[in-house]
Amino acid sequence: ATAGPAAAPAIPKLIEACNRPGEHVHVLRSLAKALGEAGPAAAPAVPVLERLARIPRVEWPARRAIRQIQRR
Repeated sequence: ATAGPAAAPAIPKLIEACNRPGEHVHVLRSLAKALGEAGPAAAPAVPVLERLARIPRVEWPARRAIRQIQRR
């Protein structure tokens, strides 16, 4: 199941969690996935996802999320 547009109200909290110092890469990967599944409503998260894409183990999910957000 995907979160889809129904996740829109949670986007600010997801972005906030992405900015939490020292967050584990597995959590960051999950956050990126959730933001991507939210689609265009998560457009404010793109700068954060671009930063996450510079983390080796988070790069792929973050780049995928950006594509999902910008594609719809």
